[in-house]
Amino acid sequence: GTDITFFNDSICLYASNKPGGFGGYDLYVSFLNNGSWSQGTNLGPVINSFYDDRFPFLTRNGLTLFYSSNNLHSIGGFDVFKSSFDPTLFKWSVPENLGMPINSAGNDTYLIVAADGTNAYLTSDRKEGLGGEDIYRVFFKQPIMAHQSISDVPTFQQLLQSQDTAATIGDAQEAPPIVKEYYVSHLFLEENAEILSPQNVKKLDLLVN
Repeated sequence: GTDITFFNDSICLYASNKPGGFGGYDLYVSFLNNGSWSQGTNLGPVINSFYDDRFPFLTRNGLTLFYSSNNLHSIGGFDVFKSSFDPTLFKWSVPENLGMPINSAGNDTYLIVAADGTNAYLTSDRKEGLGGEDIYRVFFKQPIMAHQSISDVPTFQQLLQSQDTAATIGDAQEAPPIVKEYYVSHLFLEENAEILSPQNVKKLDLLVN
């Protein structure tokens, strides 16, 4: 486990590449109960990908998650993504790349939103830095409203609890056959170019996994 961040004094999120994930590093959440931390619960396939999903930060209302990933939608290495939890549909939105100038061709990680929600800090190894990873400050055009209100318990915890209940019920019954469907986006080939370009290899690695 790595990249630990605390939502409050009894809930933490972190990244891990332990077996059983969706590939690379995945994001997990753990709860403190009676003096002991629970086993990490994976945040699921909407948030986690075949690639590395790391550096989580959850807004104070428990509804918006920022994290960094080097998945197929990144501009360079690690980019900062955002996903919001819908408490009525009980699901996360498709992660959105925050784009430039927050993200760059380098690795952009460890985004933390300031208390007032108008700005944030992140680390980046973009080429205009002073060497290695530098700390940058980001200003938003609109305040992040998800950071204005405070929740004792993240809303998505209800989803995790319902999944645990469903898993318990499912274990008591005969498990149905698992059917999985895979989709790979188009492989692009330029004239007289090698088909196994880095981008195409990324897509094929996803299918192999």
